[in-house]
Amino acid sequence: SELYVFSSKSNYIRKPRITGHIPPPLLCMTGSKLTERHIFYYGGLEIRTETLFDEDTGKFYLKKRAFLNNTGYILDTMTYKFSKVELVAQPTEFTAYPSTVPRFGHSQVSVKFKSQNSTESGKCLVCGSLDSEFNNADEAKSSSPSAASYQQMEDMKYPSTTTFTSDNNILEKISTSYINGVYTIFIMGGYRQMGADDDYETLRDIWKVEVPVISRGKRNYFKFADTALATMLPGVPDDAECETWPQRRAFHACNI
Repeated sequence: SELYVFSSKSNYIRKPRITGHIPPPLLCMTGSKLTERHIFYYGGLEIRTETLFDEDTGKFYLKKRAFLNNTGYILDTMTYKFSKVELVAQPTEFTAYPSTVPRFGHSQVSVKFKSQNSTESGKCLVCGSLDSEFNNADEAKSSSPSAASYQQMEDMKYPSTTTFTSDNNILEKISTSYINGVYTIFIMGGYRQMGADDDYETLRDIWKVEVPVISRGKRNYFKFADTALATMLPGVPDDAECETWPQRRAFHACNI
């Protein structure tokens, strides 16, 4: 559970003192650059040792178990403080009650979208994904698949200056509630744990995780929300063959 910082310029390595919600010792977790100052970590597995005592024989029995991590952690590389981010699965037209899948050995990459000015008509400030889906206000009014998820975040008492009344004002709702933007991470594949402790299978799904920014400060300071939206991209069934969709895999690489 320790953090090491290495400088490739001076070939100097040090172990800073870390604070905040420090993640447990995790194997095979993945990190990606979130901002110029922050790193987003997700996944991995923790090995815990369970101890059982047999009174008849007077012996102790030790058993190691793997617990997969399903929580995100953000590291401020200037203060060396960790913050914890819970992932909330967003309902889609295909799944009404989805759930995120704890994993390890996955690929993960942060995507930087160009922010829009909140005064521009018909444009969303939060991220480029909505800008590409909703080219104008009329399209956004006619189709708003993320309305329920943002209402869910509103129920979590995220800062807002407007009242959400219907799907028609989703652009106004988003631009005023998340005026500081949203940072997006894509996660693909990896291993998930099955019923038995030592039974695992590879994955082929892709998730988009959106971490809202509550406030900003000087020197690239960001305060992130403690809950992030996780949306699984529509793909193909697990047992289907598809030439354009990657097969199950883990410990693979990605680049953007």
